[in-house]
Amino acid sequence: MDAVDIERAGTDLSLIFEGSFTGRSSGSVVQTAFGGDGLDLLQGDSDVAGRFPVLVYWSLAGIPARPSDRAAKVTDWAYTDVTVWPLAYGR
Repeated sequence: MDAVDIERAGTDLSLIFEGSFTGRSSGSVVQTAFGGDGLDLLQGDSDVAGRFPVLVYWSLAGIPARPSDRAAKVTDWAYTDVTVWPLAYGR
């Protein structure tokens, strides 16, 4: 988290947390070979980065005060590196 914003207007309270993330993912895919005569097994890796806000809104009029709305989303996706290579050919 690199930013927190708190606002109050009457009985309404809002909190906004913002931050960034980095990550790495890996996966495998089996697909029909382009010639249709077998299967190809592919492996891939990806480095990702992005920013996210988490928003929470409360109405302080009720007891107990409960969040009236919540949202989280990822913004500014960046795929810094994607690599795909064949592992095996089923021909």
